[in-house]
Amino acid sequence: SFLFSGVLNAQQVYFSQPVREEDENINFEILGKADSIYVIYKKIRWKHVLSCYDREMHLVSGRRLDFIPEKAIQVDPIMLNGYVFLVYQYQKGSTVYCMGVKSDYAGNKLSPAVLLDTTRVSQLSDNKIYSALYSENRKQLMIYKMHLRSGVLNIRGKLFNESLELIDSSRLALSFDERKEYISDPVLSNDGSFRSEEHTSELQSPYVI
Repeated sequence: SFLFSGVLNAQQVYFSQPVREEDENINFEILGKADSIYVIYKKIRWKHVLSCYDREMHLVSGRRLDFIPEKAIQVDPIMLNGYVFLVYQYQKGSTVYCMGVKSDYAGNKLSPAVLLDTTRVSQLSDNKIYSALYSENRKQLMIYKMHLRSGVLNIRGKLFNESLELIDSSRLALSFDERKEYISDPVLSNDGSFRSEEHTSELQSPYVI
């Protein structure tokens, strides 16, 4: 796989060379830039990696995040000032665990993993339970889950600060017809409120938790 960066008006584009163990099964996300370094999260099959590239896309460092379980269902990384937040979830038995951990840009673990929430699931249910949101100022994190049952959409959210300390938790139940309605991608405001909109063919209705 090739990653690239460039400035169009200068007609300069830089391509990285593939790392030996990378193949067509890689997924990656460019988290951001710190000074002259680009920080990139990669999932290579079952392995999770943080890599740093210079401005010409030469690999500076790459480290496997061995503190994240290989069978993690999903990893949501975000680059902050000086470190990376990683929210991940995994299933053990009939329970899905949602965890949070900090690492530096090079993938070195900075703090013990923190348990953010758990959910019991049935054998046949979808085990991808949680989604993560970050406020624009990168000072607050919310994990939330949605569950539709008997025409009622239940939303439960937990709000955390930069140290992964719980600030608040909330619940919301909405009448919802999935055949006629959909909800927009939610956002987390700097004041900690979770905002989204419920859409139908006739109207849209904002809601906040």
